[in-house]
Amino acid sequence: MMVRGWGIERLDVVGWNALIDGYCKAGDMAAALTTAEKMRTQGVGVDVVGYNSLVAGLCRAGEVDAARDMLSTMKGDGVEPNVVTYTTFIVECCRRKAIDDAFSLYEEMVRMGVLPDVVTLSALIDGLCRARRFSEAYALFREMEKIGAPPNHVTYCTLIDSLAKAQRGSESLVLLGEVVSRGVVMDLVMYTALMDWLGKEGKIDEVKDMFRCALADNHTPNGVTYTVLIDALCRAGNVDGAEQVLLEMEEKSVSPNVVTFSSIINGLVKQGWLDKATGYMRKMKERGIDPNVVTYGTVIDGFFKCQGQEAALDMYHEMSCDGVEANKFVVDSLVNGLVKNGKIEEAEALFRDMNDRGWSGVDGEKLVT
Repeated sequence: MMVRGWGIERLDVVGWNALIDGYCKAGDMAAALTTAEKMRTQGVGVDVVGYNSLVAGLCRAGEVDAARDMLSTMKGDGVEPNVVTYTTFIVECCRRKAIDDAFSLYEEMVRMGVLPDVVTLSALIDGLCRARRFSEAYALFREMEKIGAPPNHVTYCTLIDSLAKAQRGSESLVLLGEVVSRGVVMDLVMYTALMDWLGKEGKIDEVKDMFRCALADNHTPNGVTYTVLIDALCRAGNVDGAEQVLLEMEEKSVSPNVVTFSSIINGLVKQGWLDKATGYMRKMKERGIDPNVVTYGTVIDGFFKCQGQEAALDMYHEMSCDGVEANKFVVDSLVNGLVKNGKIEEAEALFRDMNDRGWSGVDGEKLVT
């Protein structure tokens, strides 16, 4: 590093690397590249650590082509890329959904004799899961032991979370058993993903058990976990229980969001408690949480089903005034509700209005009686 009182020209390679890395993490790539050039003029070669910082910084800045050029410069300087270099590119490719490019890099690193580590393989598995190529992700996961990089809790979490979100929760539960038997730390993301899948499967008792297990493992539930529990209770028809969880959530200073409130509102609408549902919408607004199209659509549909046409239309107008664009569900609810109530002219007017706005989701055949 730099000795006190000496100038930047007396920095050693560790000091130069620290400067480059600092600029890269601050997003100032111009300064980082200038520093690397100045380093060379001082007769200090940029090593693999410095190049890795530059590559990572360029990738974070979205300058992938420049990062690839840096890789060529690196090789031209006689500095061989290591596992960190390749993994940085692989992570960026996966983030950009260029999974085939990621595997090309993976094959290149293996050809060059650079062995992948658990971070490399976990990134590839994450990329495959995002591309919904679950069979390939699972196959690579099973190869990790043979490669010499056994899966860690990040790998398990990625696969469990992805499978659960794809409604393949039974496979996630198998992996959960493996997590426990291997002594891998199970984090809140895993618990929450499994709770979400179980809730959508209608297995409310198992959701509660999973929540209790998370607490027993000393995990502090966050807003997502509480929202998943609330949604599961509402799906099971236990809106009172969901409201109790909301109170507990607020007592613990965990802030509900639009999804939390929308879940409770959906549960109330299904029970026919429209007044209470609109009360929650007012409460949302008082707290500075804007209802979204899902929230409005749920209440609009509920009013029509309970013969509350005027209230449904009022809610639609409120939604429009709030600048929330209708989606297909909302438009279908409005058109179907008006047609069923014999309000063909109003439905046609709505149809014309939507078409004038360039909304292509309206089905004119719904207006034919």
